[in-house]
Amino acid sequence: MIMIANGHMDVVKDFIVYQVRLFNTKDAGHGGFPGYHIVILMLGVFPASAFLFKGFKGTPDETPLQREWRKIMFILQLVVVVLFEIVRTKIVHYSSMAYFPLTYLASLAIYRIIEGKVNFSRLSKVLLITIASVWIIAIVGLTLAGLNKEWLINSGLIKDQFAVANLAADVKWTGWEVIVSGVLGIGVLGFFIMKKPLTRIIVIFTSSLAFTFLTMTVFVPKIEGYTQRAALDFYRQRAGEDCYIRTLGFKSYAHMFYAKTMPQDNPLHFDNDWLLTGKIDKPAYFVYKITKKDEISGYNPGLTLLYEKNGFIFAARYPEKQKTGL
Repeated sequence: MIMIANGHMDVVKDFIVYQVRLFNTKDAGHGGFPGYHIVILMLGVFPASAFLFKGFKGTPDETPLQREWRKIMFILQLVVVVLFEIVRTKIVHYSSMAYFPLTYLASLAIYRIIEGKVNFSRLSKVLLITIASVWIIAIVGLTLAGLNKEWLINSGLIKDQFAVANLAADVKWTGWEVIVSGVLGIGVLGFFIMKKPLTRIIVIFTSSLAFTFLTMTVFVPKIEGYTQRAALDFYRQRAGEDCYIRTLGFKSYAHMFYAKTMPQDNPLHFDNDWLLTGKIDKPAYFVYKITKKDEISGYNPGLTLLYEKNGFIFAARYPEKQKTGL
């Protein structure tokens, strides 16, 4: 109402249209499977997620304020999960508002366990083992895939042409990366060996913290090397150059950050048709995937192919005066 009163009805309309599009289409190129956000929350907020369900129920010594707040957290958790399961666009951070109620309810359960008011439930133990096993298998699988990428490329198991080209990136694997999974494995083992609830909680959360840090340090740069490094290197090369940079066929903000792009004066700079066929006033660079090569290159003969690397095609279009030397 405040926006409307201030004369910004157009903003309100755009917001409503955008929300409707999220519900009806797989916007931003992101689809997903039923239960997508449940899986994301259970895996991504581990090990707190293993204790979530234990925090749903109240206890006899719970104060009225604590009871009402617990209910609010439960309702918030439920609304966020249900809402974004309905939304057809599936992006990891869309359900991020559920992180707070999830960790609150898990913390409530852990506090009661440490205080001796309740015991570890069988469900919590099963979830702890199951989710940890998924992470351990994922790390071992990534390591094996990295060590045997030539086999993966030649096996025909991967049907996506872009993904196959990604694997050609020069990323080094030693095999020692698998040790990261052992950190979490030791934590889970320690959780079941220890007797005191506080010690068990400290062990599993400390090992999970170390596991997360090592995964981010060891595996994320390698994954980035396959999926983005070729494009990021190209953007860095354009940093400081007075030019236009656009991605075609996929959405990204990486070029804005790594190429250090500045606000453009020309109002047409967002118009792909103008950049591809119009009378541009400075160089325009384009990045697209090899799966779009025939579609984009074939219909835009004015593009100059610069090079291809790891599934990405880098092309340019120059002002007429630059091409002719005038």
